[in-house]
Amino acid sequence: MTGSEPREVYSAADTQEAHFIKAALEDAGIAARVVGDYLQNAVGDLSAVAIAPCVWVQSEDFDEARKIIADLQAGATPANEWKCAECGEPNEPSFEICWNCQAVHDGE
Repeated sequence: MTGSEPREVYSAADTQEAHFIKAALEDAGIAARVVGDYLQNAVGDLSAVAIAPCVWVQSEDFDEARKIIADLQAGATPANEWKCAECGEPNEPSFEICWNCQAVHDGE
């Protein structure tokens, strides 16, 4: 990451959640980094708060990253996914048929 100072944008419950958030931000074009993901090996020696992995982004991306995270927490479908017209299931943009019900993507 280059540019402005990095800022913590999210404190995760575990490493898996932190890397999920990082991937979602990177999919949106925001460079992100997980900090402290190896500290969970110190369970028992440190408090849970002290070992929580965090996701950091550059300051200029902070507001957009917070919005993306809020949308994820609200269950919103990421902009690059499409919702199946038949069953409502979100699908990856590269899918031409719904993974859930096999309906053909109508392109809208």
